[in-house]
Amino acid sequence: AEEDSEEEVTRRVLVLGGTNCPWDIDDAVMRRFQRRIHVPLPDAAAREALLGAMLKKTGKGGHSLTSRQIKRIVGVTEGYSCSDIASMGREAAFGPLRDLGGIDAVRIASRGDVRPIQLKDFQEAAARCSRRVS
Repeated sequence: AEEDSEEEVTRRVLVLGGTNCPWDIDDAVMRRFQRRIHVPLPDAAAREALLGAMLKKTGKGGHSLTSRQIKRIVGVTEGYSCSDIASMGREAAFGPLRDLGGIDAVRIASRGDVRPIQLKDFQEAAARCSRRVS
């Protein structure tokens, strides 16, 4: 309401922040936040579920990974945040397109020309995408 004093309005302000590196924030700034919630990195089951959800989006024939290979990827992603894993998945999804050649080859390619996502795509993506949380 218009009659609210400036003090009452100020009490309704919510400041929400997020970071992968809370140890880099100045102590004086941290003291001003009354509540801090630490969200841990995903465990193996969560990483496997995230990879499964991403691979499901590729549709039928979109990947040729076995459950054993997925478990290998889960092991490689130890210490990765959900954002890191999503970035790695996007990078791996470009592997089949890179194998087609340049942009001209991609433009004229049909869906049948694009191979499924393979373990090697995730291995190459892991080399390109490092985890951002240490």
